[in-house]
Amino acid sequence: MIKVAVVGLGKMGLSHHATINAHPDVDVVGICDSSSYALGVLKKYTGVETYTDFDAMLDTVDLDAVVIATPSSSHAHMVRTALERDLH
Repeated sequence: MIKVAVVGLGKMGLSHHATINAHPDVDVVGICDSSSYALGVLKKYTGVETYTDFDAMLDTVDLDAVVIATPSSSHAHMVRTALERDLH
């Protein structure tokens, strides 16, 4: 099973989450966003662990990969951090 986190719950993040979550060999084990409302809804209906802090999520969750679906201006830090932790 491939363990994935989704970062960003805008239109693309929700789309990626739905697509990934439907794959039988992938388990979405963490979701990160700055919106507590969006996180609350997903936690309530999916049970997935939610985070508002990207680095804290990476420190807590055992992951194989991260899907970064945030605004482009935040990609560099997140991609660099994920790669430094050997995450796809």
